[in-house]
Amino acid sequence: MKVQDRDELVHEAAGAMGDLLTLMYGLLALGAVISSLGIVNTLAVSVAERTREIGVLRALGMDRGGIRRMIRLESLTVAACGTLLGLAGGLFGAWAVGALANGAIADYSMALPWGTLLLVCLVSLAIGTVAAAGPARRAAALSPLEAVART
Repeated sequence: MKVQDRDELVHEAAGAMGDLLTLMYGLLALGAVISSLGIVNTLAVSVAERTREIGVLRALGMDRGGIRRMIRLESLTVAACGTLLGLAGGLFGAWAVGALANGAIADYSMALPWGTLLLVCLVSLAIGTVAAAGPARRAAALSPLEAVART
């Protein structure tokens, strides 16, 4: 047994919670890497499947910048939907666990880290924009006549 006063006990518990929080941030970063690969894959398949559509848009007068912008907006939409669904699920899970812990732990209150949540949203949108660079460049490089002629 080890005798500790209140400050030592709080310091020891905070160290364990800090390690757990570091682990959670590591898992969040790993999820961001996996989701960016998923976005790149989805956009690459989208560009390959919509070659004729992109060719028609180019033939009708859309410039290369417009094609790149369209692909980036698609990527932002996918990233925003994934982020909002993930945040909603995570907040619901935190609320549910907090509701269970509310009766077991005295003086429990749920406090959301709004700054961290906003940072996660902004980083995920930035990852979505960066992930769109390759497929957008490939789509913009398509020749309108060759793209329309493909079957």
